[in-house]
Amino acid sequence: MIGEETRQDKEEEYRTHDKEVKKRVAEKTRKWLDEKGAEAEEAANHNDMRILYRTVRDLTGAQGTTNVPVRGKDGKVLLTDREQSARWVEHFDEVLNQSVTDEQFSFDSEKVQTNRGVIGGLPDLRDC
Repeated sequence: MIGEETRQDKEEEYRTHDKEVKKRVAEKTRKWLDEKGAEAEEAANHNDMRILYRTVRDLTGAQGTTNVPVRGKDGKVLLTDREQSARWVEHFDEVLNQSVTDEQFSFDSEKVQTNRGVIGGLPDLRDC
């Protein structure tokens, strides 16, 4: 059967190429890791924290801040960017555009309480 032999040949060829690709990927990954390790070591030796932390972040695959879900006033999670942006606009409009009161707080009119002599019954140094 000619069809069966060509199929087996093709499968064998595929397995051979697959192993070769995996081997090359492993080699390149090891080379990249070695280069990054040397870069981190060099940065640490020169006290260059910016490059050191960037390299560590690259090595660990740590991501920046994740997208935290935004909820509407009703508590429902807003899924689209347009909904989330509209909710942020609404939030900051409420927070930043509050009515101005004529009353101002005066620190002089409030009585300030002090804790003189509270710590272990010791007298205040200002009283000596």
